[in-house]
Amino acid sequence: MNKSSNTLILAKLCDKKLALFLDFDGTLTEVHADPGKTQLSLEVKEILERLSENFPVSIVSGRALDDLRQKVSIPSLTYVGNHGMQIFGLEETFVYDIGSKAKEALNEASGILFKIANSRPGLVLEDKKFSLSLHFKGLNNRDESLLKAEINGLLADLLKSGLLRITGGKKICEVRTRHHWNKGDAVSWLLGRKAFIGRYPVYIGDDLTDADAFEALQGIGTSISVGRQDLGADYSLNGVDAVLSTLASLATIKVRDL
Repeated sequence: MNKSSNTLILAKLCDKKLALFLDFDGTLTEVHADPGKTQLSLEVKEILERLSENFPVSIVSGRALDDLRQKVSIPSLTYVGNHGMQIFGLEETFVYDIGSKAKEALNEASGILFKIANSRPGLVLEDKKFSLSLHFKGLNNRDESLLKAEINGLLADLLKSGLLRITGGKKICEVRTRHHWNKGDAVSWLLGRKAFIGRYPVYIGDDLTDADAFEALQGIGTSISVGRQDLGADYSLNGVDAVLSTLASLATIKVRDL
């Protein structure tokens, strides 16, 4: 069941000791055609800092861990990068071992995608060591289809090897390893750590990779999708502004009130 209402969400969460898990791009900030140029506003940082005074707050992203930490730059938060494969917090760190063969395959794929990105305007490649992201926000649907066909053709041997797989998202093609550790696995792992035990988990995200976390919280927490209602979340919000409004309201809850 997916309901769209800030009021319903706040009524559900206002009396709980929360653990917040928040996607970055498309959730805390608008998606940028060049991910390197994305900036988190001072307003959002202030909201996150206030939230972290009362609740464990984790930023869960497909971005590389170092990039994510630099973009947010709040020491009191936990950071989950590369769709869950890297975790850094005040007390907990985790790195998923993808193995030497997968690393070699990713390096080879990176060289191929680098050539594609440089062959036409509007493409931006992120090499995140554990995965690759090719952004194409400026392409129309026809050019997007042609690009995806070209990528699948050039990476065919690596995909057939079973070492790599391609996943999608909002104007993005991601090359990831065969390992199916994901955002949901990372959230479940964190929920077993000391700072999160006994907390009610809430996950907010906007894209396909967040659906794994929504599934992980079924029956034990609340999931909230952003801008779409086809990801299996419990609730939905219309966009980034609605997310920030909800978080700002949650930030007024004091521990002594619970």
